[in-house]
Amino acid sequence: MLFTTAIIVFAMKYASSYAAARAKLSEDADFRALSEAQAQALARVTALLKSIEADVTRQGQSLSGIETILKQVG
Repeated sequence: MLFTTAIIVFAMKYASSYAAARAKLSEDADFRALSEAQAQALARVTALLKSIEADVTRQGQSLSGIETILKQVG
């Protein structure tokens, strides 16, 4: 009876350790996937910001041209 109890305790301890390790691996994989998605989103946002910056620069140049014309006229 004592031997059976010891085997059950060790089996439960092993099963618990196995479940904890498996959960940790799952969390690591989920975290890795989240990190990769975040990196991709950051790259997209950076590209969009560069595009917006280029548009703002062009608008500024256009306004400078209009300002110059208005100064010449007025």
